[in-house]
Amino acid sequence: MKALAVDSASQTLTVAVQNENAFFQTTLEMGLSQSEKLLPVIDNALKEIRLTPDQLDFTAVTLGPGSFTGLRLGLATLKALTLSNGTPLYGINSLEAYAFPYRNFKGAVLSLVESKDREFFYTVYKNAKSCNEIQASTAEEVLEAVKDEDSVIAVGPGAKKLKALTQAESLATENILFVEPAFTDGRALLCLAEEMIEQKKPALQDYDGPVYYKRSEAEIVLEAKSAKST
Repeated sequence: MKALAVDSASQTLTVAVQNENAFFQTTLEMGLSQSEKLLPVIDNALKEIRLTPDQLDFTAVTLGPGSFTGLRLGLATLKALTLSNGTPLYGINSLEAYAFPYRNFKGAVLSLVESKDREFFYTVYKNAKSCNEIQASTAEEVLEAVKDEDSVIAVGPGAKKLKALTQAESLATENILFVEPAFTDGRALLCLAEEMIEQKKPALQDYDGPVYYKRSEAEIVLEAKSAKST
């Protein structure tokens, strides 16, 4: 397998490359500067593992939930490789990627991405199966979803924020183990993409975009303006 995977769904950027048995990964706390660094990071990762873009069998990218800007950036960058070299691109649910390394855990896996303020996108996985629909939820709603579970591990970029909120407000989390630091295992993205290939699921098409689970601020403002004009 010769493949490249990118997760730019949060402020932590992960680029992973596999060249047969060799694996290389870079994970950086990028904040809002991902747009300046993504291409150089990809270029360096490919050089480290002695690959060129035209040699890749496939690429994989997180499709959401996550940052509007980050998701668009990762998808556009890998679509450019598809356009240049015909490399199939597979879209991976962000929360599934963060939970993947813990799929054999006997309890519940709580996978989280920050939305804004006190909100999170989350999924509870049991036996590697999602137990809920993804939507923006408050910290209290997230904790309510796992309160009856004996053992829970919280993973993903949102786990640190949820832990901080629960500590600051003395919310009950006795059954939750927060995994820190929370960063993407690039092998998870590559493995999930391989599973899609084995299941003959289609690669992303040119018109496919990120999967948003919440309207953007621009959409909310536009809707409000439209309502006032009618």
